[in-house]
Amino acid sequence: MAFRSLPLPLFLSGFLTCGAAGATPELTPAQRALIFGEPAAVVTSEKIVRIPLEGTDHQGYYKCPYVQVLINGQGPFTFLFDTGSSYTSISSKVIEAAHIQVTADRGGYHDVLRVRKMRLGGLDISDLTAVRDDDFGVDGVFGFRAFGDMHLVFELAARQLLVSPDPVLPAGGFELPFTLDHNVPIIPVSVGTAQVGTLLDTGDDAYSWEVRSGDLQGTKLAHPPRPADSVLNGARSSSTYVSTLDGSVRLGPLTIEQAAVGINDALPVPDLGVDYLKDFNIEFDPKRMVITFQPVTAGSGTHLHGNLTPGFRLKYDDKGTVSTVMPGLAADQRGMRTGDRVLSIDGKPVTGLGPRSWDALLAPAKPLTVRWVQADGKEHTDSFEVVEFR
Repeated sequence: MAFRSLPLPLFLSGFLTCGAAGATPELTPAQRALIFGEPAAVVTSEKIVRIPLEGTDHQGYYKCPYVQVLINGQGPFTFLFDTGSSYTSISSKVIEAAHIQVTADRGGYHDVLRVRKMRLGGLDISDLTAVRDDDFGVDGVFGFRAFGDMHLVFELAARQLLVSPDPVLPAGGFELPFTLDHNVPIIPVSVGTAQVGTLLDTGDDAYSWEVRSGDLQGTKLAHPPRPADSVLNGARSSSTYVSTLDGSVRLGPLTIEQAAVGINDALPVPDLGVDYLKDFNIEFDPKRMVITFQPVTAGSGTHLHGNLTPGFRLKYDDKGTVSTVMPGLAADQRGMRTGDRVLSIDGKPVTGLGPRSWDALLAPAKPLTVRWVQADGKEHTDSFEVVEFR
């Protein structure tokens, strides 16, 4: 589990106020309209363009929808398509390599850009306004409105994005209306007796479902929230707690019992991340302002799972450095602490271990034999159960 999140209403607020006081030029109304608007043109080479979701960010996180993009004939570059992003951002490296025009110099941080031509397979995007940003460990981030009024179908399980000027998904799913809050799609989700506006966030691979504590008022929890791993909201790290809901969550016609929930009061809005959204093929219709949910299987969407964990996480620094120890689980009980080093897992060295191979280790939910060393040099070998943390 990658434990990252890009819900960009918070990203947006940072963008509007970044820089030293008085040092960053204010955006004009016209510049704001372009940044939060649509490209001049989006053209498909066929009725439905199918774009593979492939690639990772610079650290190897892979679950979110990454796409390969040519810009002004240069590339390919790897962009995250983040429905939780208010606007499109591009790294300095890509700006230089693709000769992207800077239309408003804001001191090298959140400069305003004009991207003349972008190509994704059979899709061409012309004259898209974006901003410079190097905080997110990826070549670029597509904002929700980067594809204009095109219908967008995220088939996360099949790892493809479908783009068309017309509806794509056949009958057999259900529709929910969405509204735009800071340019990102918000749908109604019922939590207990309350209705909570919730972001569909393809840029969040941290938890299936995250809320703020205030969103759960009047809702019973199975146990007090337990400290969990920190996540990134935009470029900022924030603490998260985990519990299980002792009650129902309702998404359209679906009822979800015993939902695992990440509680993070730094969130701008609650969100459903890719670990839940992959249960559906999801079509955004920006003209009708509705989202179609087509369950992948008969039971899709009826569970909100907690994350699998052996009780600790690594930094992926090729040294086996422990980044987090979950309080109360076996690793914590046996004395593992942040900064300790894992030497091997199931007899294999951790050198080269990354997000994808870490998730593959956890997926069978079988005990891991871990050889590790404390900061004082004392070495241990323990068997840690892989459990669903909820």
